[in-house]
Amino acid sequence: MIQLTKNPIIPATLQSDAVSDELEKLQAIVDNGGQPTYKDFKSNLYGSDDVRTQLLNDQHEKCIFCECTLLDKEGGEVEHFRPKTGCRQNDSKGNTVKPAYHQQAYDWNNLSLSCHACNRRKSTFFPLENPADRFNMKAEIPLLINPYQENPADYIEFRQAKLFPHTDVDGSKDEKGHLTIKYLGLNRKDLVEKRRRALNKFINAMNRQNLSFDQFLQQEVQDEINDGRPAESIEHYGMFVNQKYKF
Repeated sequence: MIQLTKNPIIPATLQSDAVSDELEKLQAIVDNGGQPTYKDFKSNLYGSDDVRTQLLNDQHEKCIFCECTLLDKEGGEVEHFRPKTGCRQNDSKGNTVKPAYHQQAYDWNNLSLSCHACNRRKSTFFPLENPADRFNMKAEIPLLINPYQENPADYIEFRQAKLFPHTDVDGSKDEKGHLTIKYLGLNRKDLVEKRRRALNKFINAMNRQNLSFDQFLQQEVQDEINDGRPAESIEHYGMFVNQKYKF
């Protein structure tokens, strides 16, 4: 998980009259005492091609949470950071608050792309530091990391191939880091194994060429540029190894 920058230009679909109409319909349901369900949200709008394409570019074609590769614009699922149908403070499914953040369903700042595994695990989970602040957008302090709004490195760190929350001097875990790792399953077996293989490959290649970390990283980035491929992924990967793995 790395910090990301979202393109400030809102995709045209999200600024369309169709979205305005849908938001009015959603609000009417709530005003009449109802609760919007999944069928009341239009995935062809929040998941339109222009939305997906821009998110893929912003996220370097990776899942916002676990950084697994999303192969194409159909390879990821549009994730709502603030859930649209219901939200939970903890892992009790009987503790779901409805209606949820229906007015943010088509909000560019609430959208990202995730893999199926992360999206399924997050589901309606959206804990707050103070549950009494829920729906007060100026007061809410989420206890899940949003890579578009904060630096994950402030809350989590790598120790070998696993992620851990930062710990305070008294040994207590950072709650946001802990909950993010736990509920998104960021130490699931397949991810840990991929990280372990990537780390070993990186270190072995660096050692074979007898280069310092900085020299090796510069060479890798230049190779990416020469091959006409985006350099962002290897650059972030290098930062990831240098700052999080201790070797």
